[in-house]
Amino acid sequence: MQYQLKTVLFFFFLALFSKAQDNMSTSISICWDTSYSMKARNLEKELYFLDSIVTATNVGDVQLLMFSNSIEEEDFDITDGDWSALKDKLTNSTYDGETNFNLLNKISKRGKTFVFTDGNRTAKDDFLSLNKDDVLINSSPGSDSKTLKLWEFLNRAHLIDLANSAIHEILNTSNVRGKVYLDGKPLTNVLVHSSSGVTTKTNIDGIFEYKGKIGDTLRIIGKKEGGQEIVVASSKEEVKFFLESKNVALDEVVVTDKRLIPQDDEEEEVTTAYGSENKNKVGYAVQSITSEDISDVAGTVNNAVQGKFSGARLGQNDDLTQIVMRPSNSILGSNYGLIVVDGVPLPRANSGSLQAGESDPGYSRVLQNSRFLDPNNIAKITVLKGLAATNRYGTIGSNGVLLITTKTASINKQTNGKPIDQARLTDNIFEGKLLPAKGQLNTPYLKELRKGKNLKEAYNKYLLQREDHKGDFSYFIDVSDYFRTANTQLADRVLSNLMEVSDGYEALRSLFLKYIVLGKYENALRVTERMTMEYPNKLQGYLDMARAQKSLGHYQACAELLNRILNGEMNEGIDFNGFKKVAQTELRNLVNKHGSELDVSKIDKSYANNLVYNARLRFDWSSPQNEFVLKFVNPQNRFFDWDNSSSSNKKDMMDRIKNELSTEQFEIEGDISVGEWGIYITNLSYDFSNQPYWIMCTVDYNFGKPNQFSEVKLLRIDPSDKKEQLFFELMVN
Repeated sequence: MQYQLKTVLFFFFLALFSKAQDNMSTSISICWDTSYSMKARNLEKELYFLDSIVTATNVGDVQLLMFSNSIEEEDFDITDGDWSALKDKLTNSTYDGETNFNLLNKISKRGKTFVFTDGNRTAKDDFLSLNKDDVLINSSPGSDSKTLKLWEFLNRAHLIDLANSAIHEILNTSNVRGKVYLDGKPLTNVLVHSSSGVTTKTNIDGIFEYKGKIGDTLRIIGKKEGGQEIVVASSKEEVKFFLESKNVALDEVVVTDKRLIPQDDEEEEVTTAYGSENKNKVGYAVQSITSEDISDVAGTVNNAVQGKFSGARLGQNDDLTQIVMRPSNSILGSNYGLIVVDGVPLPRANSGSLQAGESDPGYSRVLQNSRFLDPNNIAKITVLKGLAATNRYGTIGSNGVLLITTKTASINKQTNGKPIDQARLTDNIFEGKLLPAKGQLNTPYLKELRKGKNLKEAYNKYLLQREDHKGDFSYFIDVSDYFRTANTQLADRVLSNLMEVSDGYEALRSLFLKYIVLGKYENALRVTERMTMEYPNKLQGYLDMARAQKSLGHYQACAELLNRILNGEMNEGIDFNGFKKVAQTELRNLVNKHGSELDVSKIDKSYANNLVYNARLRFDWSSPQNEFVLKFVNPQNRFFDWDNSSSSNKKDMMDRIKNELSTEQFEIEGDISVGEWGIYITNLSYDFSNQPYWIMCTVDYNFGKPNQFSEVKLLRIDPSDKKEQLFFELMVN
């Protein structure tokens, strides 16, 4: 059989054996890569070389480690060179799952190790640890030769690449040429012994040559425990011995020369929808200006705020009542924020268009103005965004709230001393009904798998159909879920294939979310390593990595990641501002819960101030291009919407897409929030490829308290489904 030559064939090296071992059987370990990508291996060539190994080293027993996302270990006894049972096992291998080389490093190996792999890593922290003179063997044309060569160099191991050699090259006798080096310099008069019985000697340039074939064992014998053996892997390339004088004493060597070898921060009060609070306890960004920030020449309140708040701009007539803020808007159709003066909301115009005869009780049909406000009478102006606004003001606050406190204001008080909520909504009563749980998923490929009479038959159907779904990352997630009820190990293997075949950030992000929900945090960390390796300028992977480290109990690593995100050291070329709220909350919570286990010397002391909420909600979704509306229904049956769509705020969506931001956080606090909450979701995405996406909700109950605990749920969203559905029910105490 002929094979086209494409690349240089490397060399197959064996382990060291002393003379005393010549007639004794040896033990070896064979690591056999059975990951998805190894379907392309050339089994014929590998089996031939295995036969050479068994014969040349007089193998007595073999430790076989078949690995992909997990390891299957089996022992084989070899008698009189008969390794047929081992050969049958290798011949009938099933190739499925992700390659995880780190798993091999955790297994104690016997004798010298031979790793048959293409070197294709799925995470940047994957490193194959080998002993000196262990062997890497590749026969796959799609191998990662750069990684294989790196492992060869760092481990002082030896690499042979069979991918482009021909079988006749392996079998035929020809001239074998080689060279011997000591500390990088050619060695003269070194005896080289061949297993074919021929002994030759190096010339003045360290070169030797003899008549032999691929598979011959060449040996340089040392006076002590030194020396080296090599199996000839090519008749076209030189066999090279690299020796070090400190490790090897040779029988005959001519050496021509010798190589020289805090203080706590003061509490700052900020204005919120619930009154003044300690800034370090708020948990979200609060921007405020006071009378001192208002110019004496400001003729109107519009002049007073112009350019003072990031992400906020005035509307078409430059009036405060048409202010547009950065957060996404509600589903009510207006882009304008809510203006609240001394606790009283002002009417505002609808930025959307209403047809004749239509009415909208939440908005005025005419443009409003704020010229009646005297800038000289303003004590403070504060901007609230996101759920910081909707927690208090509901749907009409979902576009952001501008709180104006005048110097002459008199705030009405209740008997308990809390401000009366003069902005209580009267039009956001939730009248929906709980929807029944969806039935089983019925994609065409799952229907086909269900036709299998048993698990084995269904798995065989999967092995056939998966070739048609390589570009469909949802396929592997769905099939994994299908097998999970019957066989967890099998389900994990199917899911891990996404690391082998995934093409794109969304696939990796979806896999990360799935691993978090399954509690497989080591796998989740591997995904983030891959994300940050392939997409170093995308922000989400760094925050996800911190979450995986925290989930694994690696609190120091998590704290360092978050701190580097916040102080700008993580990646100087990108802006992490979009993640600051989540990162700050996470770091503060980590420092307060696990501070005794952390080195906090490089962390700002302000993070020692704790944040306490009844609950903290964090949402993560597959891609920033996923569009949806979240509806929060509180214990009083009132609802608040958060709209994540380009139709509501195109600029915000563009920022998310540019930086791959697909995380948002909300806080639930106060006595009024105690009770049962419901979270609903309405899909707004239009995916013409019909690719589903995933959204995960993490609820941290009693956030910041000693009894803090979490609950996580993942929801599969079908892009064709536009109905509102129940996502999460939670009881807040």
